Order: sequence, then C-alpha cells, then structure tokens
Amino acid sequence: MKKRFYTIGSLICAGLLAVFGFGSCKSGKALQAERTRLTTQADSLTRRLADLEGQLENTMERIARLQADTHLAMYGGPNMTEEERREMMRAVEQKERAAREALKVEQANEQKLKSEIVQTRERFSDVSTQLYQLNNK
Repeated sequence: MKKRFYTIGSLICAGLLAVFGFGSCKSGKALQAERTRLTTQADSLTRRLADLEGQLENTMERIARLQADTHLAMYGGPNMTEEERREMMRAVEQKERAAREALKVEQANEQKLKSEIVQTRERFSDVSTQLYQLNNK
C-alpha cells in the first residue's frame, strides 16, 4: 500500500509541475544548446586547421623537391654522337618542363591552402568570440 501511494503521489506531482510549466524554461536549454553547437564548431575548425597546416607542410616539401628537380645535370661520355646528345638534351628539357609545370601546380595549391587557413582562422576567431560572449551572459 505504501509503494502505491508514493507512485501515485510522484505522478500527481509530476503532472502538476507539467501543468503549471515549472522546469520548462527554454532560455537555459537554448543557451546550453548554442554553447554546445559553438563548442563543436570550434573543435571542428581546430581539427580543420591542423589538417590544413599538415597539407601545407607536405606541399612545401613537394615544392622544395620540385625546385631541386628543375635544374637537371646531363652526363654524357666523349663517345656520344651528335644525335645522342640532342636526344639527351630533349629528354632533359622535357623533364625540366614537367618539373616546372608540377611546381606551378604545387605553388597554386600552396596559395589555395594558405587562403583557406586564413579563412578558417577568421571563422575560428568569430566562433571563439561568440562562445566567449555566450559564456559571459
């Protein structure tokens, strides 16, 4: 008998609380939801920045390797014919041209990554500012 009274009593109390609207303040829940959203966004931007900086570092290493490959040395013996020398010159020029083109692509990629890093840092700064203002309310 005692258990049933407590069960019915707690149901009645819960019903009264729901009817009168106690505990249903949305502003606290909305602030918490916004805080969670901004924190998640800040974490995502932090991971994106780390990823972009890693990609930029790899791109810079590829650029350094390609710059070293743009100037190739030719080795030919004294017994080479004129035709063999021309063929070797053509092969070296093709390799240098290909290295220069690849270098241009990598440099464009570098600029794109740097631009994206700047934009991501700006978004992170905005989110951090919003989160700071929200925490001070």
